[in-house]
Amino acid sequence: MTVVTDFTASNHAYVSIATNDTTAKITWQLNNVPLAGNYPIAFGYKVPLGHKGQFIKVNGVRVGTDTVDFSGASSTAWYEKKLNVNLVQGINNIQMQMSWGYMYVDYLAVPATITAVENIAGIPTSYSLLQNYPNPFNPSTIISYQLPKSGLVTLKIYDVLGREVSTLVNEQKTARHL
Repeated sequence: MTVVTDFTASNHAYVSIATNDTTAKITWQLNNVPLAGNYPIAFGYKVPLGHKGQFIKVNGVRVGTDTVDFSGASSTAWYEKKLNVNLVQGINNIQMQMSWGYMYVDYLAVPATITAVENIAGIPTSYSLLQNYPNPFNPSTIISYQLPKSGLVTLKIYDVLGREVSTLVNEQKTARHL
């Protein structure tokens, strides 16, 4: 999985998923859900091959009995997949566990009324690349990320046409949290 700069994405970047590693996952943490209940969530995505199934878990429980279908008629258009999920009061984790193939993930949207921002310090449990700031930037920016375990980190910058401009990081890094 890599983060790709793309000005058609909501925050000018998305996660490119090209893996057969079923242990790879993206985890979003929702803090301060005021009441348990059924809530709508939405994933922004693009499917280069027209169709992709992914396992979605909420608080460790798989949504449905099989993969959630992400499909689209165009390989270049962004789509939104809406799901209703059961959330508990307090902290919730939404996880996309990879299956085979290719897909681009732009965002996870939740109603603004159900969460509030709160920092919880600790060891990261998932990979995370935060939005750069300032954005837009010229000539410099700050890009933060966290790693749950040591591994190879590759961070590349692409122009609006998708051409690689620069490789900022391409080396082994130790686990880190923000």
